[in-house]
Amino acid sequence: MQKKNLLIFGGTKGIGALIKKKFSKNKNYQIYSISRSIKKRRAEDNVVELKCNILEKNSVKKLKEYILKKDLTFDTIVYSIGDHFDFKETAINSKYLDLLLNINLKFPIQFNNFLIKNKNFNKSKFIFMLTDALKHLNAKSSYIISKGACRYYINAQAYYFKKINCSITGVMIGPYLYSGSVWHNIKKNDIARFEKKKKTIKNNIFPKPNKYIKVIEKIIKSPKGYNGKIFNPI
Repeated sequence: MQKKNLLIFGGTKGIGALIKKKFSKNKNYQIYSISRSIKKRRAEDNVVELKCNILEKNSVKKLKEYILKKDLTFDTIVYSIGDHFDFKETAINSKYLDLLLNINLKFPIQFNNFLIKNKNFNKSKFIFMLTDALKHLNAKSSYIISKGACRYYINAQAYYFKKINCSITGVMIGPYLYSGSVWHNIKKNDIARFEKKKKTIKNNIFPKPNKYIKVIEKIIKSPKGYNGKIFNPI
């Protein structure tokens, strides 16, 4: 049986890292994990770690050249990228808005178009990690706008992805807790902030990331994906 190729942007942290860990145990999948930096860890037979800064043209060019040279065809593409910038915002900051729109919307669109143009796809599932801040709006405005634009990209392009026998899907990710996660570290370093956030969560309990991973696994393993659907696991 031929392995299915899984491409993950943001494979060293958060949900992206957990997706990689989950599917590294399944030898029916070959994983290509894309990150700005690569941490040394035990090598997995079916995981290829690739370094790429999506904000640098030359870095993206090298990634594209690698894909074309290897003639890779991806069955699933996961965008687990978002907001890695520590800044405060009341009035919208146009600098950060441009930056986050590039990360969450413009780069994925350009990269999807590259894969489609060069036929590096095969009935592929394009999966985007969104944010539950789209429901409660309790986050930086620039971040919400960029993820909202991504959501409407999914809605607007679903008809096109269906035409090329692919699917495009979003998964709303909220706060979650496990050893090493963002909120786990905040709990250690800023308990007041942690407790304040906990009060905003249903039943005042941080969900485990497995609730999200199960939904993402369902999409990846589905025969046709869930075209145009936005999942809200929590």
